[in-house]
Amino acid sequence: MLRCMALAVWAVASCAQAHELPDNRATFVMRDGKHITATLYLNLPEVLRRAMSPQRSFAEFVLVYSAMDPVRFKESVEEAEARMLKAMNITDGTGRVPVEQKWQWPTVDETRAELQGLAAQLIIAPNAPPHDDPAEVHGDLITARPTAVLRAKFPVEFDRVLAVSYRPKQVWSESGSVSPDIGF
Repeated sequence: MLRCMALAVWAVASCAQAHELPDNRATFVMRDGKHITATLYLNLPEVLRRAMSPQRSFAEFVLVYSAMDPVRFKESVEEAEARMLKAMNITDGTGRVPVEQKWQWPTVDETRAELQGLAAQLIIAPNAPPHDDPAEVHGDLITARPTAVLRAKFPVEFDRVLAVSYRPKQVWSESGSVSPDIGF
């Protein structure tokens, strides 16, 4: 039985198309002079493949890890995420690291479900391009002083990252009245 399952994994993995990493993105929003929110939009299955098992093809990684024991899967994902967070280096314009950084990754159950969905897709339609929406990793950064500039070095597993930053402009629109100009 195990031999048949291994043969099935190999057959599907060898038939599946190569999976290309779409560009990952990072959005930084200045909430006030020292508080920045960040959202990383990642092709998480590919990022995790690069972090956890770079020698495997994308299809093989998805099939193997989606069927992995839940405890072992959780340990592997959490270790990879911790390693990537440690490799990420965000500084202000003077090179100082934010005094506080809190990051929230998708839950392990959400990640596992995404891999299982991709595995089903690989088995049903191995030549179709995989469809998965980017995962969101949320962060809150607090700098010691007000800053107008950030610099970011992302883990190599992210490949290249398009960084977008902005400072929102807010205007109130009173009930029943036309708002002031809403500028961009």
